Amino acid sequence: MKTKRIRLTSRLRITASSIIAAAAIILLIFLGYFELQSKNLSPVDSAEFHFIDVGQGDSSMILTSEACILIDCGPTSSAESVTEYIGRYTDHIDCLVFSHSHEDHMGATSAVLEKFRVNSILMTSYASDASFFSRALDLMEEKQIAVTEAAVGETYVVGDVALRVLSPERDFGDMNNNSIILRADVNGAAALYTGDAEAEAENAVINNHSEWLNCDILKIGHHGSSSSSSDNFIKAVSPSLAVISCGNGNSYGHPHLEVLQLLDREGIEYHRTDLEGSIIIEASQDGIRLKNP
Repeated sequence: MKTKRIRLTSRLRITASSIIAAAAIILLIFLGYFELQSKNLSPVDSAEFHFIDVGQGDSSMILTSEACILIDCGPTSSAESVTEYIGRYTDHIDCLVFSHSHEDHMGATSAVLEKFRVNSILMTSYASDASFFSRALDLMEEKQIAVTEAAVGETYVVGDVALRVLSPERDFGDMNNNSIILRADVNGAAALYTGDAEAEAENAVINNHSEWLNCDILKIGHHGSSSSSSDNFIKAVSPSLAVISCGNGNSYGHPHLEVLQLLDREGIEYHRTDLEGSIIIEASQDGIRLKNP
């Protein structure tokens, strides 16, 4: 599917007669732009990396003493379960990141925006003309949420978490490859979130940002599809733990056997939301460990 772009300027607006996504203008971009900082982040007692079971979709959360960051919201069908899960831990979200605008990553956005105070949003300008997306944009405007277009190579500091954007550097002409690839650093641990980025985008990151790829935790791309997680990419990241977010018995056959075999060959411990439910990884001064929800 060819991608369309929304203009990111000073206000967000959708006109009824236009193609929704192409006509959308995101609100208060200059006010919403996260301050870029080179400060040294002070260590915290612990940080938690949550991979929320949303069925065949993606939603992840980073929790520290100073920040709550949500990366994707899962599909529309998960609206009740994802908001219930988030509500166990927080009543607000400091930064909501959208990897890309597919329904299985953004469908429950309206439910999240209606239930929680969201301080800021980080997203690309590659858009969808689906109703869930236009409703989400309406709510962003209604609630006057600051929205920032993700800039590759920039680091955004949210509380005690540093978020570095590694992709997409160009329009790959495909929504999956136009996913944000995001590295999160906190408490001496690094996690890499890949959305649905496939081999083409992975290779571009290897070529342009290889020094940022080695991480402790990897959210496996595209729900464990063999179109992602190329040999070179997995070797460059070389995580201690990997997480695959997918739905039990999904029609795509995710995760694909080739990906599981690659992880096994590389000696990478992996966990699956379809088999284990929501997964929490805790990072502390003692290292990283799996923690029960």
